Amino acid sequence: MTPYEAMVQTNYRILCRGTAFIPAAEREKLVSLLLSARSSRETAARFYSAVRFPGNRDTGGRRLYPEYMIPPYHGGEKYRTILGQLPATHILSANGYELEILRLLTLLVPEHPDVQDMNDKTVARLRHTCFANEDDGMGECFDTNLIALRYLGTVCPENIGWLRDRIGVFHRHYGEKKRPWQTMWYFYLCLSELPETVALPEIERYRQQMLLFLREKSSIVKTGEEPGMQKVLFCILRNCLARFPAYRHIRLLEPHADEAGRLVFPVF
Repeated sequence: MTPYEAMVQTNYRILCRGTAFIPAAEREKLVSLLLSARSSRETAARFYSAVRFPGNRDTGGRRLYPEYMIPPYHGGEKYRTILGQLPATHILSANGYELEILRLLTLLVPEHPDVQDMNDKTVARLRHTCFANEDDGMGECFDTNLIALRYLGTVCPENIGWLRDRIGVFHRHYGEKKRPWQTMWYFYLCLSELPETVALPEIERYRQQMLLFLREKSSIVKTGEEPGMQKVLFCILRNCLARFPAYRHIRLLEPHADEAGRLVFPVF
């Protein structure tokens, strides 16, 4: 299993069941595998020779690309986000790769000195990006903003102002064009994990929409999507709603197949 595959699968497990369901022995192996994603000089050189700003700085001094976990060559195809969106740019693909792996490491081994050092320097790098520190709704910088929002919510949850700024960018630009279905769902994913002071007002904004999906047992995923993704999306909604006291009882419920073999969420 590659670090990327482990990152995706572990995200799904945690979303559906939480970190407590990863045994200690498995956790140790997982951390070792994720840390092995740190880039070699050869991988870094190959990556930076192919991106628009090889020195990792554009003309404004912004540091747009990963510095620790650069995605290895993937047959020319970019790495999908954890919800299956296929990026058109390295901005989304490469930052998604690094930030998602670093976020998992923070959850699993927050005191690890290497993880702390990489996080300190990565947070500083994000302060010099358009997608994580400016009002940028252009292209895939808009989607990369959400990747950064999720990462920052785990690594520096105390920085409420920065988190709210990122949410503001989402609201200002989401309706400017047709977006992949994964965009709104990734925003829901962020809301399921961000500090409550930031997340709850936003979840309230979409609460009726979320309840409608769960109560009407809607087919959340579009035709052609992997069946396992539907379970993940149900769990994202569950995790959002369970943050309210009135729905706290659903936090451990999981989707199941009904008599027709269709995946549904338990009635609550």
